[in-house]
Amino acid sequence: RLAFLMAFATSGLTTFVPSSQSITEFDPGFYSDWPYIIPSDILPYIFSEAKQGDVSAMIAAFDKFGEYYPMYKCGDEKGKLLEEVIQETKPKVVLEIGSFLGYSAIRMLRNMKADSKMITIESKSENAEVARQIFSYAGFADKVQILKGKLAKDAIPEVGKLLKGVPVDVVFMDHFKESYLEDLIQMEKLGIVGEGTVLLADNVIYPGAPEFLGYVSTRKGRYETKLLVAKFEYEQKWKPDWTPKADAISVSIFKTYNSVEES
Repeated sequence: RLAFLMAFATSGLTTFVPSSQSITEFDPGFYSDWPYIIPSDILPYIFSEAKQGDVSAMIAAFDKFGEYYPMYKCGDEKGKLLEEVIQETKPKVVLEIGSFLGYSAIRMLRNMKADSKMITIESKSENAEVARQIFSYAGFADKVQILKGKLAKDAIPEVGKLLKGVPVDVVFMDHFKESYLEDLIQMEKLGIVGEGTVLLADNVIYPGAPEFLGYVSTRKGRYETKLLVAKFEYEQKWKPDWTPKADAISVSIFKTYNSVEES
């Protein structure tokens, strides 16, 4: 990860300008052909649009489905940012907090080495079951361990036992924003996050995680932090006053176990 750390330390903010055009033509018949009531309703569509093992086609199907049914997945713009970080860091162990339906996980997994693995936490069992099927269909079943049915704060100690004191290479947090800081501190105490760990956190600008950002601020000394600027992925177009929101993924590299200085 040395090359990534050096490039990261000298880089500025990375800004991506999203396209204003949809990737598909609107089809009103989509809703009757592919109703979405429960999480598993997405599976028949993905399986119809992508051959088994074709991760790119699965991602495209996720994105098209999301145009008709906005959902809490990181989306194509942020997904590309995640993939870039994984390509640069070449992690052996990734911890994801907030699997949802497996979208961000398969984007990361397709850039990970054959001997790498992922642990992913999903509090809702119905979402975790969809993610399990997505991982299997993508060909990643043997690379992912899903911890389901628990909030992150309750699953993190289990992660610590699985890792036996060895820090992960990358953490991606995309769950309850108000829990980011509490969960990070717990991971530090358990040695899940350690020197050189790359910590990614989504939606730190919108809806926002100000206390978390304050904690990982470069000036505090424990982390080196940058923002990867991107639009908020969950377009709420049914709201009359909705306007696109600016957002970012924070990228923080753990530097030292020294106490975080007060600013």
